[in-house]
Amino acid sequence: LFADTTAMQELILNDGLGNAWQPESAVSFNAMFNDCGAAVLDVSSFSCAKAMCLCQMFERARGEIVGYELLDTSEATEMGEMFSGTKMEIMDLSGYDTGKVTSTVQSGDPQGIPGMGDFLLDAKYLRQVTLGAKFSTVGDGTLTEAQKLTLPAPSADYIEGADGYWYEEDGTRYAPDAPPNPAAMGRAVTLYAVEPTA
Repeated sequence: LFADTTAMQELILNDGLGNAWQPESAVSFNAMFNDCGAAVLDVSSFSCAKAMCLCQMFERARGEIVGYELLDTSEATEMGEMFSGTKMEIMDLSGYDTGKVTSTVQSGDPQGIPGMGDFLLDAKYLRQVTLGAKFSTVGDGTLTEAQKLTLPAPSADYIEGADGYWYEEDGTRYAPDAPPNPAAMGRAVTLYAVEPTA
């Protein structure tokens, strides 16, 4: 819908009168803002409460994404490449519920990408991410290894002090392909691309 809008400066989803644009009945937002060139993309009043497919929704979106952390993902079954190529440095996914993400396409979208594989592919500037207590890195438990959440490998080429691992504040270290599973731990987890100093 808004893919490849490279000349756009700002995109605020309302009716011009301040009322939110809420496509509440849509089940697929696949690639909706893929390659969106808006400097500011405001989805703070956007509703995707019934959406099953959020694949590539913000893939390679170039600007600031305002309100992405407010999205209701509780019905999502497909989240592959959702933020692939993001330029964000800090992400708050503490409100995301990924417990229904599954290994097969359920939305009926022929372009749907099952699971959450490559959710953050090539997010090379990401230095901090918070996953909430309902964020299951293994979805509903049926995901293959390739479909489970993996984090980008932090590189010192983009993040000073990065060594390829993710860290909790207490120094607990995780490989990008083996992140903690907050839903199983029963708590939110904030991860850093640079080991916190004592």
